Amino acid sequence: MTDISPGILDIHTHLPAPRPDGVIAASPDELRGLYEQFPKQLWAVGYHPWEIPSAGLTEMQLQTLTEVAGLPRVVAIGETGIDKARLEDVPLFAQINAFNRHMELARSLAKPLILHAVKAQDVLIPMLRDCGVPVVIHGFRQKPSIADMYLNAGCYLSYGAQFNADSVAVTPADRLLAETDCSDLTIEAVIGQLRAVRPDITTDTIAVNTARLLRQQL
Repeated sequence: MTDISPGILDIHTHLPAPRPDGVIAASPDELRGLYEQFPKQLWAVGYHPWEIPSAGLTEMQLQTLTEVAGLPRVVAIGETGIDKARLEDVPLFAQINAFNRHMELARSLAKPLILHAVKAQDVLIPMLRDCGVPVVIHGFRQKPSIADMYLNAGCYLSYGAQFNADSVAVTPADRLLAETDCSDLTIEAVIGQLRAVRPDITTDTIAVNTARLLRQQL
């Protein structure tokens, strides 16, 4: 059993380890070389939609993903998802197939999903309603009507350095998370920006929400 520290604030970052207050997202191949170097770091692992071959994930990629996803300090699967802005690079069928494999793996391991979702709510939301594990829409920037769609499907919304203030305003306090992603801002600075919109959202709020999300897998 992995001890999830109540000090984890950053649900999704691509900044280099160590990040004692965050969950670093890595590809399966990256994680193989980093996991043992940082014995206290928490990770999320998955193939980003941009990284998927046009013909879909290979059996070798799926095998590598399965192997590293079960490691004790891998606390989430992702980032995975669907990006309709990149269909010329990765066809929709390949993205959907890859996402389904990530979702099946998350279910089998009882680990949350971290999703990259761009112009894809029409495809993703029907799939997420019966997902079976907690789901985080990372880096959410869209309008409140789309926020409501994901919230009604049971998702958490994670906000980074750029966000739609109206969407932050309608997100229930217990479903709101924070992240740095690739930003130069600290997670404390991101939370400070969110507090300017929602004074009820404190560092403690984010810590409790993140711990609740991650502990659902333990």
